[in-house]
Amino acid sequence: MEEAGPIGLVPVPVLDDPLTLAPLDEKRKRLLARLADDAVEQHSGVLRLTRPGDKCLAGMRDCAQQCRGMGTQPRRRPPRRPGKARSDAERRRLAQASRSRPLSERTGRPVLWCDGGARGNPGPSAFGYVLEAVDGSLLREAGGALGVGTANVAEYRGLIAGLEAAAEFGLRQLEVRIDSQLVVAQLTGERQIKNPTLAAFAERARELGNKVGPVRWRWVSRDHNGRANALVARVLGLH
Repeated sequence: MEEAGPIGLVPVPVLDDPLTLAPLDEKRKRLLARLADDAVEQHSGVLRLTRPGDKCLAGMRDCAQQCRGMGTQPRRRPPRRPGKARSDAERRRLAQASRSRPLSERTGRPVLWCDGGARGNPGPSAFGYVLEAVDGSLLREAGGALGVGTANVAEYRGLIAGLEAAAEFGLRQLEVRIDSQLVVAQLTGERQIKNPTLAAFAERARELGNKVGPVRWRWVSRDHNGRANALVARVLGLH
């Protein structure tokens, strides 16, 4: 006589019942031997073996897919450190969040405002920069003509001229504010530089940045960059 088990389980013979002393078939012998060696646990409403890929006790079906990974703890990813990005998308999000913070939060650093532009793109181009001390006092401002060129080249030329001035003053921990989103994205690694001319300018900017760094690259709107923009417009004869 066999004792009924939970629904979906193979009935297990009660060996102390004299009516069950008949020889066991090979399938049940193997099953009982494995039950003696393996721990079992409740999974998905039926009793299954804990080793992935073992035969399920409910009808002896192959449950390699359903029971995969049973008996092991799921691996948990360690928490991300604040400001540390794991992907390009997260890096872009953090960079955008940094650029969107109010300027009033940026204190305790000397500031370089720089700009560049071209009339025609390419066309007659010029640069301008304004360098301020930590307390906001003016250290230097300058603007100049660059000849025929593109606006992006002019932006980099203005940046490099301002960084050279900052290095001349011996400034450290400089904050650079520029109204070119492309230049900021390229210098922060947010965007790749495919143009070899711009790549050379970016490399020079990074070299100078190491002398006055660590540099904080910051995009600002053209309205906030009015003084440097006015220097460029004056050289180009737009004012």
